[in-house]
Amino acid sequence: MNLQNIIDEADIRVPNAFSVDQKVDWLNEVNYEFFDVVKIPKVATVAVDGVASQFTVPTDLREKNVRKVVIGSNYYRSMVFEDITAAFNYFTINETTNKIDFFPKPPAGNAVIVYDQMGTAPFVSTTLTASPVAPTEYHWLYVLGLAVRIAKSMNDVALANNYENDYKNNLSIAQQNFLRG
Repeated sequence: MNLQNIIDEADIRVPNAFSVDQKVDWLNEVNYEFFDVVKIPKVATVAVDGVASQFTVPTDLREKNVRKVVIGSNYYRSMVFEDITAAFNYFTINETTNKIDFFPKPPAGNAVIVYDQMGTAPFVSTTLTASPVAPTEYHWLYVLGLAVRIAKSMNDVALANNYENDYKNNLSIAQQNFLRG
């Protein structure tokens, strides 16, 4: 589904007079909530030269979303989010510069970084043909999430609660489908 399809479906469920701009803002909220709750794994590989200790990572990688980092047979842990003792390898990520630092300096090879995907590109009302980056089988959750926000803004508590129950229950099912093993 693209944004226009999602908005049209939500408008059928909750007829309203809100602007497309407002609905797109609400869809951004739904998108960020989706990726905060549903942890979809993604893998990045970074070539490590054995000389440097700092390397560029993808722009959608956040340290809080890193599941594991492996270089050869060495695991690296997050200095920020894990308990590190002197004997452990660790990493830090500067999210402003999209750089990862390894300590101690890693051997040459590939760093494999497993992390949870996030919605990075905000939706804009001028591009209603854009689709969420979430898997297509979950796009209908965006309809429910938007319907909740529309109903709440109209102070229709009963309708908002009904859609919110459906939305939260199905968001929970999506979350369970990607649980860490």
